[in-house]
Amino acid sequence: MSNGIDWKKIEREYTSSKISVRALAELHGISDTAIHKKAKAEGWQKFDGVKKRKNIKPKSLNDKSELINQEIPQADVIGNGQEASQNRFVINLLDYGLNDKQIKFVETYIRTGDRIKAYKEAGYTGTNDVAYISASRMLRTVKIAKPIQDALDLRQVRTEITVDSVLVWMSDILSADPNELVEHRRVNCRHCWGKGHQYQWIDEVEYDEAAQEAAAKDIAEPSCDGGFNFDKEMDPNPDCPKCRGKGVGSVLFKDTRDLSRQARRLYAGIKQTKNGTEIMMNSQVEVAKMLARYLGMQDSELTKRALQTSIEKQQLEIQRLKNILEGKGDATVNALSELMDRLSE
Repeated sequence: MSNGIDWKKIEREYTSSKISVRALAELHGISDTAIHKKAKAEGWQKFDGVKKRKNIKPKSLNDKSELINQEIPQADVIGNGQEASQNRFVINLLDYGLNDKQIKFVETYIRTGDRIKAYKEAGYTGTNDVAYISASRMLRTVKIAKPIQDALDLRQVRTEITVDSVLVWMSDILSADPNELVEHRRVNCRHCWGKGHQYQWIDEVEYDEAAQEAAAKDIAEPSCDGGFNFDKEMDPNPDCPKCRGKGVGSVLFKDTRDLSRQARRLYAGIKQTKNGTEIMMNSQVEVAKMLARYLGMQDSELTKRALQTSIEKQQLEIQRLKNILEGKGDATVNALSELMDRLSE
C-alpha cells in the first residue's frame, strides 16, 4: 500500500468485477489514469464476465502433481418455508425479514458470488458502476450479510470434505500473503511535511486541545508554525531532519471483509491482549510440514539422512577395528567410539 492506496484490493476489483475503471477510481479516491498505468505495468486482465475454473484432481494419494485452486462443489442451502422447516441444512430467507428484492439479491449472490448480477436480477436499476457501489453497501448491512453468512456456513457443513479439498485448503494457506491481513509501513513523521519541518498538526481542533493541556500543566504553549493538515498515510520526506527520511512505523490491520479466499483461510481471528489487538493466523510453517509429510517429501529426506548416518557409522566401526588390530593407542579408539555414539543420538 502506497500513500493509503490499497492496490491489492483495487487489483481484485479490477480483475473480478464489471465495475468501470472510472468508478473504481472514484471509489478509491484516485485517478483512472493511475489505475490504467498500474494495470498495464503489472499485466492485470480486466474482468470479462466469464469465470474460468480449473477442475483437475490428483489421480491418487501419491500423486505429486502441482496443487490447484479448484472449487469445492457448492450445495444448495436456500429453500422455501416448508423445505427449510424439514431440513436443518436449508435456510428460509423469510425468517430474516427480507422483502422480495432482498431475497432475490441474496439468492443470486450466494449462487453466483457476483454482486452486480445479484443487484440487477433482484430488480434494482442502474449502470454497472451504480450497481457495484449500491450492492457493496447492501453487503455491508447486517440484514443482508447475516443470511449470506449463514448460508455459506451451512454450505460448508454440507460439503463433503475430501482429500482433494484438504489439499486445496493447505495450498491456499501456503500461498496466502500475510500482508493481506496486516501490514507494517513506514509513514511520515509530524515534521516531514510541516512548514520548515516544524511539528505539523492534523487541524486546529487538535492544536487547541494540546494548547489547553499545556495551559493546565502550566507549561509553554506548543507552536503551530508547522501548519495543519497532517496526513498520517503519507510517505516520509527523505529530507526530513527529524526522522532522516525513515519516517515512523505504522501497523495496519486490513478489512477482513475484503480478503481473498487464500487470506481468509490464513486468517484465524482476533485476540485482545493487554498490549492491544492481535491478528491470529494459521501457521504456514506447520501446514507446510503437514503437506510435506502427506506428499512423502519429508519422509524421503529423513530416509536419505538415516541411510547416510548408517553408512558413516559403518565406516567408523571399520576404522576403529583396523586401529585396534594395528595396535594404535586407546585415545584414537576412544575418539572413534565417541563419534559413533554421537551419530546414534
